[in-house]
Amino acid sequence: MSDRSKAVEKRLKRQSAIRQKVERALKDTEGAFTNIGVEKDPFDLPDIKAERVGQKRAASLAMLNNRWPELPSAKVSFELHVPEIAEVHIAEFEAALELAVAIDVVANKMLRNRESYNAYLQEFDNYIADCASNIKKHLTELKNLSKDEMLSSERPAKTLFKIGTLRGMQIHSCYAEADTALRHGCYAMIFQTITQQEYVSRREEIVKALHRMKTGLRRVKQECFQEIARQDRISAFNGTSNELVTEERIDPHARINEQIVRDLVTLKEVSKKRRSNARRNSAAHAKTVQPAAPEQQAATPGE
Repeated sequence: MSDRSKAVEKRLKRQSAIRQKVERALKDTEGAFTNIGVEKDPFDLPDIKAERVGQKRAASLAMLNNRWPELPSAKVSFELHVPEIAEVHIAEFEAALELAVAIDVVANKMLRNRESYNAYLQEFDNYIADCASNIKKHLTELKNLSKDEMLSSERPAKTLFKIGTLRGMQIHSCYAEADTALRHGCYAMIFQTITQQEYVSRREEIVKALHRMKTGLRRVKQECFQEIARQDRISAFNGTSNELVTEERIDPHARINEQIVRDLVTLKEVSKKRRSNARRNSAAHAKTVQPAAPEQQAATPGE
C-alpha cells in the first residue's frame, strides 16, 4: 500500500471516529424534553455536563498529582572524581530525591495532622543537616591541608538528574561537597600532608555519613506514610475525617459552591414537579374523553 493510500485510509478512519462521536452525543441528547412546555432538566444542560466532566477530570488529575507528582524541575549535571563517592551517588542519590519529593510534596498534601507533618519534616531536615555538617567539617580541614589544591580524574562519573525540590538540591550538595572534600584529601595524601591511613579513615566516615542520611530519610518517610495509611483507614471506618483535622482550613468558594448546588437542586425539583403535573393533567384529560359505555338491552320476558 502506497503512502498516499495509507494517508487516505487514516483520514477516513479519523472522520469515521468523529462521526461516531457526534452520533453518540446526539443520541445522548434525545428525550431531553419529555413533555411540551416542560423545562429541560438543568443537570442535563451542556454547561452543567461540561462542568461535571471537568470536575471528574480535575479530581483524577489531583489524585495523580497527590501520589505521583510531576514537578517542574531543573536538570543538574555533575562530575564525580572520587570512585567511592561516585558509586554511592549512583546507587542512592535518585532514591534520596524520591524521598524528598515524598516528604516535601506528597505527605504535605495527604497528611492532615499538621503537627505530625511538621515533626516529620523537621526530622527529615535534621538528617540532611547532620550529613552536611559532617561533610563540611572534613571539607574545611582537607581544603586547608591541601592549600586549596585538589586532584581530578581523567574519567569522572558524569551524572544528570532532574531536581524539583529544595531538599533534593540540599541532598545533591552533600554528595558534591563530599566529592570535593576527598579530592582535596587525595592531594594532601599524595604530597604527604596527611597519611594514607588518615585519608582512608576520612573517606570511610564521609561515605558512612551519606549512607546514614539516606537510611534516616527512608525511615522518616516510612513512618510518615504509615500514619497517612492509619488516617485513611480511620476516615473510611468513621465515614468522616473532621476529628482528625487539627487546623481549620477554609475554602473561600465553599459558600458559593453550596449556593450553586442548592439552586440546581431547586431547579431540578421544579422541573420534576412540572413533568409530574403535565402527566397528571394528561391522564385527567384522557379520562374526560373516554367513550360512553354501551346501553344495556332491556330484558325480555322469561329471561
